[in-house]
Amino acid sequence: MHNVWMSVLVQIRDVDESVRDQLRARAARSGISFNSYLRDLLTSAAVRPVREDVLARIQARTESATASATAIIRAERDFRAQDPQRSGRSRRTNPGTQG
Repeated sequence: MHNVWMSVLVQIRDVDESVRDQLRARAARSGISFNSYLRDLLTSAAVRPVREDVLARIQARTESATASATAIIRAERDFRAQDPQRSGRSRRTNPGTQG
């Protein structure tokens, strides 16, 4: 199956000249055409999730979680308190040194 890219014309009105000039300068510094720079900018914005979508995904994960983060942290702390070797605070000797 072939990917078919359909190109469309997008026209944006009422853009300040200074904004256009800044974007054109960025394109020139990047070594690409103004059109390519704007297309890349729009593509990047389109694939980045909007805030509402990110929050909805977080909410969905929270609702499906079987334990709260607080409960998980408390359980790990309790486990470490019972087993000093797991705490990372126990003093270990380096096998290559005397001690």
